[in-house]
Amino acid sequence: RPEHIDVILNGAKAKNLGLRTQKYILSTLHKFFAYLVARRIMTHNPANAGFKIKYDAPTRPTWTRDQTQVFLTAAEGSWFEHLYYLALVTGMREGELLGLLWSDVGLDEMNGFISINHQLQWLDHPKEGEPRYIFKTPKTDKSRRLIPIGPETVKRLKQQRQKVTMQKMINAAKWQEHDLVFPNLVGNPIDPNNMIKDFRKLTEKAGLPIIRFHDIRHTCATL
Repeated sequence: RPEHIDVILNGAKAKNLGLRTQKYILSTLHKFFAYLVARRIMTHNPANAGFKIKYDAPTRPTWTRDQTQVFLTAAEGSWFEHLYYLALVTGMREGELLGLLWSDVGLDEMNGFISINHQLQWLDHPKEGEPRYIFKTPKTDKSRRLIPIGPETVKRLKQQRQKVTMQKMINAAKWQEHDLVFPNLVGNPIDPNNMIKDFRKLTEKAGLPIIRFHDIRHTCATL
C-alpha cells in the first residue's frame, strides 16, 4: 500500500541518504511493482500514489578552450600526455582509453578512426593469483561506436606509438605485450589511480580549477 512506500522513503531520509539515492529508491520501487502489476500478481502500483522527489543533478565544472590548452602545455612530457589529449578531443571514458588497442585504431591522416570495442575494468577484489583487471565489451550498442579523428589526433597517436616502441626497447626483459595504446612502463594496463594522481598534480601545477578526470568528458562536450 502507499503507506508502505512512505515507510521506506522516510527510512531513507532518517538515514540521511542523499536526494539522488532517494529518487533511485523510488524509481526502483516503481519498476518493481510495475512488474508485479504486469504479471497480474498485484492490481495496482502503490508507488504511483503521487510520490515525488525533486533532485537536480549538480552542474559539472568544465574548462574553457584556453584552460584546456594550458593543461595540455603542462602535460607535455608526461607519460599520459597523449592519453589526456585523446580524452579531451574525443570524450572517451577512462576504461575505454585504458583498454584501447592498436588494432582498434586507424591512423590514415584523412580517414583516421578509433573503434570502441572493449574497455578495461580494474577489480577491487580479484581472485588470488589472477590479474587485477579484465577486458570487457561495452555494456550497450550505443557504447560500441566508431570515432572519427583528425590529422592532429592521428599525429599524436603516431607519436604515442613511437613512445611505446621506445619504452618496449628499454624494458625488453620486463615487457608484457597487450597491444595497448596506453600501457604502463612495462606494457601492462595502466592503474587508473596512478593516472588520476598525475592528472591532479598537473592540474594544480597549471593553476587550473580542479575537476575530476571524468569531467574531461563534459569539457569535451562543451568545447
